[in-house]
Amino acid sequence: AVPVVSGSGLLLRTWSALGRVDPGHRASDVFTAAVNLPFPDGPSARYPDPDSIRRFQQTLERELARAPQVGRVAWGNTVPLDGGAFAQNIRVAGTPRTDGPPQSASYNMVSPGYFQTLGIAVLRGRSFSVRDVTDGPPVCIVSEAFVRRYLGGREPLGTRIEVAAMAFGAQRPVVREIVGVVRQIRNAPAEDAPVPHLYVPIEQNAW
Repeated sequence: AVPVVSGSGLLLRTWSALGRVDPGHRASDVFTAAVNLPFPDGPSARYPDPDSIRRFQQTLERELARAPQVGRVAWGNTVPLDGGAFAQNIRVAGTPRTDGPPQSASYNMVSPGYFQTLGIAVLRGRSFSVRDVTDGPPVCIVSEAFVRRYLGGREPLGTRIEVAAMAFGAQRPVVREIVGVVRQIRNAPAEDAPVPHLYVPIEQNAW
C-alpha cells in the first residue's frame, strides 16, 4: 500500500506542476482527432499525389465547418503537448554553409486557422491566409525560440529560410520568407528547453 500511496502523491504533484506551466496555447473547448490517409501505392491509389490530399483536406474542413456549434476548423500535422514532431534541417539564406552539425527545427504543416483555433498568439507579422496557396510565394512562420536561436538579433520578418519540404521520396529544398512570429509552444509537457518551430502553409506542403 505504501508504494501505491507514494506513487499517487507523485502523480498528483506532477499534474499540479503541469497546471502551472504556460504551454503557449489556449485550447479550451477544442476537440482534436487524428486523420491518417494511406500512403500512395501507385496510380490506382485513392490519394496518389499532393493535389488529391489537398482536395480531401479542403472538403473535410468545409463539411466540418458547417456542423452546428463548430466555431473554427484547422489542420496541423501535430498539436501542442502531443509529443510528436517532425524535424527538418534549416539554413538562414545568405549565411555560409559550415561543416558542423546542421541546424534544425520542428516542422509543422498547418492550415490558416491553426493558430487562432489553438489560441497561439501571433506576436509579429501575420498568420497564414487563403492566399498562401501552392503556386504562391513560399512563406513560413517561426516561433520565439527559432528567432532567438537562429536569427542572431536580425529582423525576422522578411528573412528567408532554406528548408526541405516534407515529401514522399526525395525532399527538395525550398526558400521561404518569414511572414510572422508566434508564441512558443511545447511539444511535450516535460520539454527541457524550448524547441525552435517552423510552420508552413499546408497548401504549400500537403503530405
